[in-house]
Amino acid sequence: MTTADTTTTDLCEAGWPIVNRYGPDNYGLTMVTSDKSLCSGQVTTWTYQGKVSLPFRAVIFRPLTDSDTQFKVVGINHIPAGAANTPVIYSVPEADRITVQEGDVIGWTSGNAVITWNFGETTIVRWVGGNLHVGLAADQIIDINAGYQAREYSIRATVESSDSGTTFAH
Repeated sequence: MTTADTTTTDLCEAGWPIVNRYGPDNYGLTMVTSDKSLCSGQVTTWTYQGKVSLPFRAVIFRPLTDSDTQFKVVGINHIPAGAANTPVIYSVPEADRITVQEGDVIGWTSGNAVITWNFGETTIVRWVGGNLHVGLAADQIIDINAGYQAREYSIRATVESSDSGTTFAH
């Protein structure tokens, strides 16, 4: 006799709904510092909509406890170019999944503007243009005193928690 596996998987997400927005913005580094809705677990998918079909790097940052402007790069996923103006779901290969903890934040970096955006209500996004995307690596400390604004982007990270129970979404 076999028994059914009744284990459920918790999911949590950080980011926004994937919808058509104004256009791409910000080459360099963009970070969502006010959305700390990630749970502890591993990033399983990145969902996004780009205005152009170009690769980019999705990044998980960890705020340093003694600063509101310094963040540690937890991990980076290299996202291949997807179709422009179409929602894309990138499933992260198991070996490349970033382990996150509650309070981590999402970001992305590219040499070109890729992710679509529009002005938002409350979510604060900080960005650093220029060449910060060059040489960005895990464990690097980023001081992000640059511009910030209330914006919404068409990007979302989904984290599979190691706990079981309810499914969470942001």
